[in-house]
Amino acid sequence: MSNERKKWNASWAKQNDILFHARQELTNAKAANATLSQEKAAAEAISVKALQAKADALKALGEAKEAGARASKALEEAAEKESRASKALEEANAERIRLDKVVASLQADVQAREVAVTDLTARVSAAEKRADAAAEAKDALVSSFNQLEADREWLRTHGIARVSIRCLCICLG
Repeated sequence: MSNERKKWNASWAKQNDILFHARQELTNAKAANATLSQEKAAAEAISVKALQAKADALKALGEAKEAGARASKALEEAAEKESRASKALEEANAERIRLDKVVASLQADVQAREVAVTDLTARVSAAEKRADAAAEAKDALVSSFNQLEADREWLRTHGIARVSIRCLCICLG
């Protein structure tokens, strides 16, 4: 009976060990899954930003195509009339330069707004911290003031008009 019991104990110990390792692997898999979920969320956020950047780039490309179409039309007119061609080409180049400046200006504006939003967020956070600290300080002062009011009222109700500083030092000391 004892050999059979030893075999059962060994079998149970082995099964417990297998179950322990399986639970440990499950826990590790859950942790890895949570990490992957976070990474997926971050990747999705980056993907949304990339899609927005792509849309902005496509819009700029459309504007550039429009400018290119205008330049092409100007070149066709230039073949018909050489005098008008140089003027149309200059206008197309000026338009392209203006569009490049507009694109550069818009990019700088977007970057400046991102910096402003970041700065504003930091300032709002700092202001919230200061407001919380001020509220805590106010609460502490109100509490101290209320205690002093209660002490003064107690002294008044007990007929104590004045308290010397020596008495306070002895009482508090």
